[in-house]
Amino acid sequence: MSSNEQFLEAYRAIRRDVERFALFVERDRENAADLLHDALVSALRAWHRIGEAPLLKSYLISSMLRMHRRGKKRTERFESAEMDSLIAPDALSPEDATDMRIVRDAIATLPDEERIPFVLAEIEGWPLAEIATELNIGLSAVKMRVKRSRDKLITMLQEHPTVTEETSHV
Repeated sequence: MSSNEQFLEAYRAIRRDVERFALFVERDRENAADLLHDALVSALRAWHRIGEAPLLKSYLISSMLRMHRRGKKRTERFESAEMDSLIAPDALSPEDATDMRIVRDAIATLPDEERIPFVLAEIEGWPLAEIATELNIGLSAVKMRVKRSRDKLITMLQEHPTVTEETSHV
């Protein structure tokens, strides 16, 4: 198997995860696609150093974070329609899927400084120490940002009733 084929096989296994992360970071499908494309080009060039599938996801996420920070000067905009590709699994009821969309949209409203550590910790499952290293901030700052995100999300979600709660009154 050639090096390019190994790279493609490794990428196929993590594709949805890194696409989801790019969309959470950029909040816009076109920007997320550009960010992921640039990270993939970088990863392909570095594949001889990366060398194995488990490291590819970490490399791509790290690359996207660096590229996002560099591109932060761009005008930031939020298009909730672009977040629609972050969908719930098919096995969920329509009510649960709607509740998941409400949570997804609430996460998307968080500022970058809080959203990115939250997504890395709670959705991607990264250890807090790795997040601190990647974002070049202290461990206590990561913990604080994740906690602030949780607190803000709890407040937002308490103000926005879920579909299940709304339908139980009918």
